[in-house]
Amino acid sequence: MYRVLIFILILFSLVGCVQQISTEEIAKKLKERYESIKDMSGKIVITTEIDEMKFTRHVNFSIKMPDKYRSEDENAIVVSNGSVVWIYDKRLNEVRILKLQKAKKPEFDYGRFIEDMMEEFNVEYLGTGRVGDRNCYILKLTPKKWNALVDYYKLWIDDEFWYPIKIETIGRGLKITLKYEEIEFNTGLSDEVFEFKIPSSAKVVKVKFPKKLTIEEAQKRVNFTILKPNYTAGYEFSYAVVFKDCVFLIYERGSKSLVVSEYLAKGKRLPNSKGVEIDGISGETSEVFKVKILKFEIEIDNKTLTVEISGDLSEEELVEIAESMIQTFPLDSP
Repeated sequence: MYRVLIFILILFSLVGCVQQISTEEIAKKLKERYESIKDMSGKIVITTEIDEMKFTRHVNFSIKMPDKYRSEDENAIVVSNGSVVWIYDKRLNEVRILKLQKAKKPEFDYGRFIEDMMEEFNVEYLGTGRVGDRNCYILKLTPKKWNALVDYYKLWIDDEFWYPIKIETIGRGLKITLKYEEIEFNTGLSDEVFEFKIPSSAKVVKVKFPKKLTIEEAQKRVNFTILKPNYTAGYEFSYAVVFKDCVFLIYERGSKSLVVSEYLAKGKRLPNSKGVEIDGISGETSEVFKVKILKFEIEIDNKTLTVEISGDLSEEELVEIAESMIQTFPLDSP
């Protein structure tokens, strides 16, 4: 009996010690550890769950601070030297080359959470757990600013080496789990790892980021009349982008965005859509990852113009935006 009591007291004291650590202390240790990393490599298992569908990828990755990375799975290789990104599609034997305007951390670099954790997220300590044979602290990170896709993240943080062994992204009917395996730190990775040698037989495609335009500038780049909404539910026009004969009008209100896309072609039916009438024109609405979408088609010069409006809005607001576009069309058309 005495030994049992001693065991219970020891166990209780250990649990108490673990629970006493604050989110600020965890964030500090995570940041200190991350700032000590010069390079990092290993394997990562990425599992994506959408409704009842589940997909798993096994990726080998390498990172060299501050902005070089490489990843490879069975279908693709992605390499960045900090200023250029090569995306090699193994199945198509095609390489896409992008010149970076600004370096961005890849999805497998957990530093995107760590550097400004306390400023960017509301952090909640959920207790302790295990991933494999490792003891972990568990944190819940809820973005302070509205995020179109993410409700929150969960991090399982190794209590010895202070990095997230597992990260879950939860939101809008979507769950993405990243699990790190066989991780090595500061092994002295060469810069050559982050330069991609293009196969001689591969097709090379150079990709340019679309330029931010005014509506007037965008109009000169497309062969149809751009419909502009008079009502935007309080959103202000920010910029337009033209990509492959499709124009995107971006409106913003704080951290939220309203996107209007227009293109000459019949659009595909939205998933799980329902019909809606817009000023005498038939349309449809749907919800993807909890983002509302409204689509309608209008005939212009014997051609079909498809318009899609999406944002964190009610169906009534989307319909009102669409109606304001349709009602002004005769005035704007040539």
